[in-house]
Amino acid sequence: MRILVTAGPTREPLDPVRFLSNRSTGAMGFALAREALRRGHEVTLVLGPVEASPPEGAEVVRVETALEMRDAVIEHLPRADAVLCAAAVADYRPVALSEKKIKRGGRKTIDLAENPDIAAEIEVRVREALGLGGAKSYDDSGADDSSGDDSSETSVQDD
Repeated sequence: MRILVTAGPTREPLDPVRFLSNRSTGAMGFALAREALRRGHEVTLVLGPVEASPPEGAEVVRVETALEMRDAVIEHLPRADAVLCAAAVADYRPVALSEKKIKRGGRKTIDLAENPDIAAEIEVRVREALGLGGAKSYDDSGADDSSGDDSSETSVQDD
């Protein structure tokens, strides 16, 4: 079997030296990849920026941002028999990247755009490939979230 595993965080750049991210170490994704390798499966590991070394024997595709992770997953998806999503993908990215380091002082506002939901996109693509139709969207409570609100930008302000 060919197993596609995502692991680690993503980093969304604000300027040449700063980024938005989280503290994911990739440990869960590494454990999944190691176990798949131990069982004799081929593993492609789409890996965000981590300090630890990935499991030996896995094909490693290194990415930085959520969009890069999405592109790498979609590229490798047709060859995968199973997908294990363990990455801590950033939910949002800055709308604009400052070309210079943002200077201190004064109030700053960062406009954010929503990143794609990689696991949901995988589900839709697999369902379409199998002729099963579209996936239904649910909010955190389990209620149908097909409200049609496609708002994809959020503003974060420092008070």
